[in-house]
Parts: sequence; structure tokens; C-alpha cells
Amino acid sequence: MVSAAIRHFLYSTGITKILAAAASIPLVPHVWGTSVALAASLHLLATVDRESWLEFDRSANPLREELSDDSFTADTDGRVDIPSGPGLGINLDRTAIDQYRVDK
Repeated sequence: MVSAAIRHFLYSTGITKILAAAASIPLVPHVWGTSVALAASLHLLATVDRESWLEFDRSANPLREELSDDSFTADTDGRVDIPSGPGLGINLDRTAIDQYRVDK
């Protein structure tokens, strides 16, 4: 099993290396962050031609719950729908982004 947080690989070739290494073993992204990371992980799983798992935190998390007006819930079989809109398929809440932004 290969388990990795996608946020570490979004802007590098690291994700390609992970997928290559995981060619015949389960890929299990884990997400303990924002709705953006969760959507990106779901899209990653959509590119894999074998059954995989998604590990994601369901405890209260304002960054996951408020940055987007989309919710991610598992159905009775444990499957989570992949967002289908433009880009990552989620709608960002600009007010929440402003609320959590840290100006440097």
C-alpha cells in the first residue's frame, strides 16, 4: 500500500513517482486538511485503474467545512463522489478564504 498526502506532491513530479511505485499495489491518499486537498485526492484516485481507498478525517474541521460549499460524505458502500465541476469541481467560498487568510 502507498499512502501519501497529496498536498506534498501537487507542484512536483513526486506524484508521478508515487503512481509509478503504486502500479500494482493499493493507493490510499489520506487527507487531514482542506476541501481543496480532498477534491484533489479524489481526482487522483479517478486516474487509477484499480480499486483504491481514500482516508479522510471526519472530525470537525473548519478549513474543510467552510472553504468550500461542497460536502464530502461516503455512501452506504463507503464511496465518495468525485466533484464534477470545472477545475477540481468545488466552489470556493471567498468569504471563508478571507477569514482564514494570513497576510505576510
